[in-house]
Amino acid sequence: MPSRGFQLLGLLLGLSLLLTPLRAVEPGGAVAAAEKSADNDKKKGGEGDASKPSPTPTPVLDKPLNGYYDLKVLRASARTGRYQYALKDIQQTTHQGPVWEIMMSCSIEFGSPSGPAEMAEDELGIREEMQQILGGCVPSELLLAAGKLRLKEDLIAALNRRLKTAAVRQLYWTDFRMVR
Repeated sequence: MPSRGFQLLGLLLGLSLLLTPLRAVEPGGAVAAAEKSADNDKKKGGEGDASKPSPTPTPVLDKPLNGYYDLKVLRASARTGRYQYALKDIQQTTHQGPVWEIMMSCSIEFGSPSGPAEMAEDELGIREEMQQILGGCVPSELLLAAGKLRLKEDLIAALNRRLKTAAVRQLYWTDFRMVR
């Protein structure tokens, strides 16, 4: 005679089979059910055909933030792009250690519209000051990310000293090359 544990297990298994709802099997078997599911996915905009490129999702605007945001997290190019000034093709050879030629381009972001106007007035003087800073750099330091960050901070400080009506919010490298 089976033990009491096996009897209870058999009873639970039987009850679970009775209480489980039965699913109808699709005519044609599992293959037909899979094909029908794939057709439904195509109609609903699901996965679809792998050979066709999927449509790109349309961006949807959310409610306005009403000024409660962090500029480092959220960049609105339409708002800040107009306060940027591009400096292209600044070249300088280094004076310390082995001779390297540094070529860079950058975009400078300001917090007010007077920044780009002041940069345009004094671009030659600003370029000369940036070239002096680049000439004093140690090439081995610029090969590291920390050296580039230090150079970036030095350039921002020099720009802020030179500008009278605006402060530099950020400096973005658009090109940075070092050639021996």
